[in-house]
Amino acid sequence: MVSARDEVLDLGFRLAMLSSVIGRIKLFVGAFSHLRRVNRYSLRKCGEKVLIHDFVRISNPENIEFDSEIYIGPWSKIFGGGGISIGRGVVLGEAVTVFSSNHNYDSDDLELLPFDERNICKKVTIGDYAWIGQGAFIMPGVEIARYSVIAAGSVVTKSTEEYGVYGGNPAVFIKFRKNRLRLGDIKNTYVSKKNSHHFI
Repeated sequence: MVSARDEVLDLGFRLAMLSSVIGRIKLFVGAFSHLRRVNRYSLRKCGEKVLIHDFVRISNPENIEFDSEIYIGPWSKIFGGGGISIGRGVVLGEAVTVFSSNHNYDSDDLELLPFDERNICKKVTIGDYAWIGQGAFIMPGVEIARYSVIAAGSVVTKSTEEYGVYGGNPAVFIKFRKNRLRLGDIKNTYVSKKNSHHFI
């Protein structure tokens, strides 16, 4: 038989656990409070069949242009402060992060440490039919050329060449796609045949 004291201790434990969970949820929500889910009308440009998965967050959508038949995987984050253009048929895997601005930390007139309140904005362009692997980071000012492949977990700090495969931190050229001569003949994209409630 459970004593009244044990029941009180059990209730206290359960309340403490619930409080901990609520605290973590608040912390998580707070971390993403500056980001929001977008609709096609909040973007500078949005083509047809743009599939944005759950938990994708986008800042400054008014600076972002999407072509058509684009897939953006869950947990991806797109920071549009410096402008972003994503071409037709592009696939961003799960948890990809695209930055188009950075803190000012290296100027001669730096006002605060380690960086001040100014942002350095540099547009990011992701060309048609590029594939960005899971967990990759695309840094400000980078141009991902069409048909490029970026390996999972890569940090891309420099622009790529058409048909190139890149990987690493920082990402380096690995090889050209061996099927590059026939890519222009393929008419369908990963998204073109999908039916999804995630289209915006």
